Amino acid sequence: MCQYCSKHGAGKKWYLEAKNYIKNFDTTDHKRTEFVTDFMQHFMNSYKHYLQTGDIKRIIDNDDPNWIQRQFYTWYFKKKHSGQVIPFEEAKMIMELAGQIALVPCVCRMANSGEKKNLCMLFLAIPDDLWGADYIKRSEVEHLEIEEAQHRINEFYDQGLVQTVWTFNSPHIGALCNCDYPYCTAVRFRKHVNSVQSLLRSEYYAEIDYNTCTSCRKCIRDCQFGAMAYSTSTNKVIINELQCFGCGVCRKDCKTNSIKLLPREENEEIKTIW
Repeated sequence: MCQYCSKHGAGKKWYLEAKNYIKNFDTTDHKRTEFVTDFMQHFMNSYKHYLQTGDIKRIIDNDDPNWIQRQFYTWYFKKKHSGQVIPFEEAKMIMELAGQIALVPCVCRMANSGEKKNLCMLFLAIPDDLWGADYIKRSEVEHLEIEEAQHRINEFYDQGLVQTVWTFNSPHIGALCNCDYPYCTAVRFRKHVNSVQSLLRSEYYAEIDYNTCTSCRKCIRDCQFGAMAYSTSTNKVIINELQCFGCGVCRKDCKTNSIKLLPREENEEIKTIW
């Protein structure tokens, strides 16, 4: 299992442990309060700058060979805003562990494309005075009940979006995002600059049953991480296990259910690759 499971999940999946969810806005936890306040009030403007003209853009574009800077961003993601890919089935399970569920515009999508679309699910009760930030207005917030949130996750999966769970000061989980490449900055980091550990692979990897696969190749189009390709010699779709993040989105258009997610820890070649 991943490093977060060992450290914060007692050997179980850390994102399915109720103790790791914020559930409320605890003003006695000053570090978390500072992080959430900064996230709500300033994150969008600074994030947009870094993505469009600053350090993050240079790193993603491979224009910045600064090893120290890359290590800093890896440290930041692990310490402050950790993320991990999860299949949509477990994303629905998370809805039962979360606190208040508020569907809000995705920061990455706005910063990368200018599109404002409610895709991120916040799990904490945010004080009224923090709503009204530059990028999230109170009128744009959708408060969801558990079943409604699970239904929306199904819809996002059908749209080909990847589910990722995120901490607001690790290991306290504060959000689940539904996004895709190239709009998700974390996915862009891992796809283009693997040295920056912005997002962990899921606890699974995808495998194809070639006895039932019809080689329709729709799964290649669905893969967000470029892990799938078509082999002309075998007339089959192949999966590069080293590139697979185990999101499971490749399954959504497979009419024969030929793609399964298997536990990463059972595969000796990739079980330590996150």
